[in-house]
Amino acid sequence: MAALPTPSLWHRRLGHPHSDVTRAVLTKDYASGVNYSGNFDREKCVPCLIGKSPQRPYSHNGHRAKRVGELLHMDTCGPFPIATPHGKKYFTTVLDDCSNFAFTNLGAQKSDAIDSYLSTEAHVERVSEQKVLSIRVDNAPEFIAGRLGTHFKDRGIMVQAIAPYAHAQNGKVERYLRTLEDGLQTLLADSGLPTSFWGDAVLTIQYLRNRLPTSALPAGITPFEAFYKKKPDLSHLRVWGCQCFVTIAPELRSKGRPRRLECIFVGYDEYRIGWRVRDLKGGYHFSRDVIFNESLNARLGISRSPSSTPTPAQKRIQSITGSDYSSILDLVSNRRIAHNQDKRQIEPLLEDGGANQLRRSRRIQARSALAVDPSSILADFISLVTILTNPQLSPDSVSLSLQEPDILDNFIMSSPVVFITTDARTWDLKKAPNSYAEACARPDASAWRAAMDREINSLRDMGAFLECDLPPGKKPLTLKWVYAQKTDSNGQVLVGKEKA
Repeated sequence: MAALPTPSLWHRRLGHPHSDVTRAVLTKDYASGVNYSGNFDREKCVPCLIGKSPQRPYSHNGHRAKRVGELLHMDTCGPFPIATPHGKKYFTTVLDDCSNFAFTNLGAQKSDAIDSYLSTEAHVERVSEQKVLSIRVDNAPEFIAGRLGTHFKDRGIMVQAIAPYAHAQNGKVERYLRTLEDGLQTLLADSGLPTSFWGDAVLTIQYLRNRLPTSALPAGITPFEAFYKKKPDLSHLRVWGCQCFVTIAPELRSKGRPRRLECIFVGYDEYRIGWRVRDLKGGYHFSRDVIFNESLNARLGISRSPSSTPTPAQKRIQSITGSDYSSILDLVSNRRIAHNQDKRQIEPLLEDGGANQLRRSRRIQARSALAVDPSSILADFISLVTILTNPQLSPDSVSLSLQEPDILDNFIMSSPVVFITTDARTWDLKKAPNSYAEACARPDASAWRAAMDREINSLRDMGAFLECDLPPGKKPLTLKWVYAQKTDSNGQVLVGKEKA
């Protein structure tokens, strides 16, 4: 008589269920034909370990640092797809475990974390009057190797490097980074400012979080008080991203010049009395004398049009695109006037602006002047001129799409005022466009716009673009779009396969 199968064999036959399930099937009235012999061993099933064993839970000993500087948490977030005006794509946060007070600094690359940490360490030791004891980081090379790793060894700082991919071991700072990211996105959404303001937003959120209650501390205590042993003063807080007007120092203005300049409120400085602002040309300044209009965010403040009676050209554009797009004509006119002015002429800047900002690149100023509201003002200038120079052209044959501020500015500076375009009825849509102007004005402009967007996004994802200042006396190479269409075996154009 053949031996009966063992419970272990039945476990494999049943598809490796839990041992309790195997026992229930064999010992209870769930099914027939399940005879067995032998004991139910608690031996480990190797296939179950390989295929089903989940990650072990993270233990928490409940220990918190007893003093400031006893344990610091550090991590870096980035890169962000859009760099700040100063070329920053990362931010590094150092969080004190005892007080929950954090320090955040922006950086152009991950290796800038060392500068962020060194300044934080010096400040923590000065305030607490005790040495930093330990720091918890992940296994990123910028933390545990190189100059920063050497610094930890020389100072005798214990480095608690987490296990590979065990991010929860450094969960305190990981969660804090998420708080900062959520906060900066909220500020951008509330103000309507473009993504390039993310650096100012994250620094502001960090400043505010240090002064707000947290569940990590007892009731009535903020991180600021736990760190500095005094209550924070919140009387200077204002709505981030709002419109503001900053005084121009008498030394920087001449007779008859305005006394204040319109700006955007972008944040605070930790140890200075005043506010950080950004003017409409992109320059950053710090001032103690600011008048705020908290009921109007900067986006609305910038995009309002001061013009009174619209011109015939503006009326035609308004009838087709709406009133928002008409202000592009004033914007283009002002850019051309500024472009033809003497290069040595410099407008008075704000107080505390510094002489180093007087020689700002005209390219940066041009981009900032046009970057006021790309989502609602900056229409495709080519399409608008196409309408103006072709009064008989049907509005339905012109695609009005948004442009990147840099591209629009380069176009204005390098293109003639009047464009010779062809009526849409003469275009051969079976052929690819010969120029950018044609691609934007043809009835199938949306397809070519999508093709250009795909190409631009692909180049950006690969990191092909690096913004830099033009060296003195040098001229930039010009670029042009080249278009192509794909066809099937019968020579028919494949819609959606356009290449740019």
